Amino acid sequence: MGLLLSVPVFQFAGLAAGSLFTEWAAVCSLILGSLVVPPSMVAGYFTWWINYDRREWPLIKIKRRLAWVVLVLAICALILRCGLIAEPLQTRDPLVILYCLNLCSLAAAIGIVGFLGGKLVFPYE
Repeated sequence: MGLLLSVPVFQFAGLAAGSLFTEWAAVCSLILGSLVVPPSMVAGYFTWWINYDRREWPLIKIKRRLAWVVLVLAICALILRCGLIAEPLQTRDPLVILYCLNLCSLAAAIGIVGFLGGKLVFPYE
């Protein structure tokens, strides 16, 4: 999922520089990162089953739900970018603005999932 964190970076760099190549790097990262989300979710559920005996801790519940949010946001971003946006550097296009907001939401959700995963591995309470 960490690869998806580079998507908004490449997207905004592409917009700032007016570079289709940098924007294309964002698209490639989005595609590859989206393909990795389902296997990482399966691995997470497997780990929850093996290591935590499927215990319903609030931290794990939130992490599992946010993983689904990440998947939905990634799919929405793919649909927007690959299916609806014709000019990806056109910042006046409402779909480009929606796409950029989606990418920011995606990065925030991934950041929270990663933070919660870190709390599971390194509890500091």
